[in-house]
Amino acid sequence: MPSTRSMRLPGGSNWLDNVDDVYLPAGHVGIGTAAPTAMLHFQRPLSDMGIRFQTSRFNQGLPASSGRAPASAALAGAGQPWRNPGAAMGSDDVRAEAGFSTAGGAPDADQSQLLQLTDFGFTLPSQATIVGFAATIEGRASCGCTDCDLCEVPFALELLGGTGASQQKRLTFAATDGQQNAGVTFDTWGLDWTAAQVNSPSFGIQLSAALQLLDVFLCLPPPLGCTYTDCDCTGTGSAGIDAVSLTVFFYDPSVPSTPLEWSLGLSQDDANFRIAATPDLSAPALVMTPQGSVGIGTTDFLGGFFKLAVNGPAAKPNGGQWSALSDARLKRNIEPLHGALQRMLSLRGVTFEFTEEGLRTGLATPGRKVGLIAQEVEAVLPDWVDETPSGYKFVTEQGTTALLVEALRELRAEKDREITEKESQIAELEARVQRLEILFEQVTRNPSKEKP
Repeated sequence: MPSTRSMRLPGGSNWLDNVDDVYLPAGHVGIGTAAPTAMLHFQRPLSDMGIRFQTSRFNQGLPASSGRAPASAALAGAGQPWRNPGAAMGSDDVRAEAGFSTAGGAPDADQSQLLQLTDFGFTLPSQATIVGFAATIEGRASCGCTDCDLCEVPFALELLGGTGASQQKRLTFAATDGQQNAGVTFDTWGLDWTAAQVNSPSFGIQLSAALQLLDVFLCLPPPLGCTYTDCDCTGTGSAGIDAVSLTVFFYDPSVPSTPLEWSLGLSQDDANFRIAATPDLSAPALVMTPQGSVGIGTTDFLGGFFKLAVNGPAAKPNGGQWSALSDARLKRNIEPLHGALQRMLSLRGVTFEFTEEGLRTGLATPGRKVGLIAQEVEAVLPDWVDETPSGYKFVTEQGTTALLVEALRELRAEKDREITEKESQIAELEARVQRLEILFEQVTRNPSKEKP
């Protein structure tokens, strides 16, 4: 059994040795710093870190950048050709253009060839760490269709010269010239890049455009809106590109940089474990509570009501999915939903702004929003509303897909009933017309005969 006596380590150290454990009764521990300001304080220069840490250079502003336009153009693949492809390399109102015909026509009639723009002439330092790309496209697009509800000519963009296919970015343009951007500072389009790849003449960007004709499939009250589906319609369209430029964002490890300091530990304000990209823990990037709640960019969980709180936008990489246990073998007391359509139509979509009290919760952001009112939703769908210990109501939208499915089924059943009633009325009218025709024929054959 280990001893419970503690011995101070030699040399006047504050560390204590308890046989199996070494510990510090009070004070801070610094790794890479002689002046720790948190219970455990890490500090290392950015130049000694890997790429993933360099992309989180919060106290240094944006990384270095270099932007250039392409110097050569080529076409590839099947589809409608780009006329004058070299015109996409300069903003002079002379454009690379492609035309489109009906989406239901010959193969590739609604898809352009690939326009590959390369030879950007980048000269990044060989040791540069690439952290992002941003493309700016100057162009326009227009379309028209017969027997369809919507037409579009979207552009698809990819980077060339990497190891594998990059992520694809989608842009849409108006009928008049305009600029659209794809990518941001810390976005490598799904690939890891080297300076040699970016400096290569084969590095560049690949564009294509397509005519898309759509019909309204279903429209629901705001904020749900309309859903579109492809249609077998007739349409035409055109696309034009007047200029393309790429900006590469990178860090040069040879350039001295100010250390990025991380700290982690327990704050003086609560018992939550905090990780911060600052010398202290006052503005943590990540918080974990003893009750198992996690906060990203916030320390407010509304009394521990939320297991995850995020202050700011959140995303699922590459689309991803949220999964819910749904196996029939694990469910009982299954009953069908009734009145789904009426309940959905009873909801009211609104625009609004959060009050100062709402912003102080740390779970709301300023600006105009679109959504629902929890109290109004509760009157129609009480399962969609939950309440925190402090009394604030939240819309949870549980079982949204099931409600939409049943609402569609009820809508279809209602339409089927209407069609059946109309068919019955038409059949009755046809029978009446047939009887009148017989009567008319009898009268015309025997005009002297008294009419029945």
